Amino acid sequence: MGKAKKTRKFAQMKRMIGQRDSRLYASLQSSKPAPSNASPSLNLPTRKENQEKQDAAQQASKAKSDGVIREIPNQPTHLFFSHNTSLTPPYQILIDTNFLSLSIHHKLDPVENLMTALCATVTPLITDCVLAELEKLGSKYRLALQTAKGKAFERLS
Repeated sequence: MGKAKKTRKFAQMKRMIGQRDSRLYASLQSSKPAPSNASPSLNLPTRKENQEKQDAAQQASKAKSDGVIREIPNQPTHLFFSHNTSLTPPYQILIDTNFLSLSIHHKLDPVENLMTALCATVTPLITDCVLAELEKLGSKYRLALQTAKGKAFERLS
């Protein structure tokens, strides 16, 4: 005998429990008596009760924040190189598999974009393990492997 064909179910979404489902309020129903305006099967909080809870939460947060004002002064970014003088061009950048694959996916030249991002000359470095990983990933990453084996990248072993 052949296998029975299953019909596809179109336009169906996951069923979720509604906010006013009685199963959610089973524990509340046994602990509190139901208000007179609510249905006997559901014990939902009224709009007024919700508003009171929100007001209480806002007052509590104001009480916490009134005591201390914390302000951190911003440091100017142009002072970074005045303290760290060892960072000078040409920058040596270690390239990984994700950087290569994403730059090829977005059709960007990795070396050229590194130079524009850093506004200086760049020496991209690539390790043997990155090349091995690209070879292991197969034909899908063939272009990334060819780019990595190019003259623009310096190999680290």
